[in-house]
Amino acid sequence: MFGIQNYASFISAIISLLYQVGLVLVGNVVAQKLKALPLARKVVTKLAGIALIGFGIKLAANNR
Repeated sequence: MFGIQNYASFISAIISLLYQVGLVLVGNVVAQKLKALPLARKVVTKLAGIALIGFGIKLAANNR
């Protein structure tokens, strides 16, 4: 009834879920540590803003 492809897909989905849960947990720990450091928070916020602006410029350049 269930073939090897279904089993492989199920295993792949479980591995993906575990990986994503791990990323969320690690991200939460990093966020808690950065919350205690105001300077690090400013730096990370500015880097995120620069990255978003860069992605926006790249997107605008690719649409032409």
